[in-house]
Amino acid sequence: FSDLVEYNRHMNTDAWARLSDSTHLSAVKEFIELAISDGTPLKAFFTACIVGTILTIVNHLDTIMLGDMPPPIKIVLTYCVPYCVTTWGSVLGKKSRS
Repeated sequence: FSDLVEYNRHMNTDAWARLSDSTHLSAVKEFIELAISDGTPLKAFFTACIVGTILTIVNHLDTIMLGDMPPPIKIVLTYCVPYCVTTWGSVLGKKSRS
């Protein structure tokens, strides 16, 4: 068991070392710049509104029809997922064009 703990500690240290590398930080900076440019947040917001509403209906209509409210975190995540997917797809599309 102690070997496993030591291995995990070693892996976590290596992961932080890799994240602090300037190459990785510049990649994160590039991702953020691409994610907030060219109207991506607005497109992602509208997509999340439409897709999130459809998914909420599909996933929680039975609960809503019974007069209950689904857990708020589930509703929030239902809208966050399409926002993130749209943003991710937009960033990948922009990167493939450059």
